Amino acid sequence: MHDLNHHFSLIGISETRLRKDVDPITNIEIPGYQFFHTGSLCNAGGVGFYIDNTFSVTQSYDLSVVILIMNHSC
Repeated sequence: MHDLNHHFSLIGISETRLRKDVDPITNIEIPGYQFFHTGSLCNAGGVGFYIDNTFSVTQSYDLSVVILIMNHSC
């Protein structure tokens, strides 16, 4: 990101592969950003957002969408 010579307010990442209720085994921090994510129940999926520390952010779980897929294994 340093080579881009641009400061982003928000960075969105899909397919993070971060598991729900499991801490990452590597450092995923970006200095100057807060990280929020929705983990996956599988070894795929997941979404995350890095938000600039200058923003006041509160994560709200009541706005989450739950999709149930029948007969689907991870």
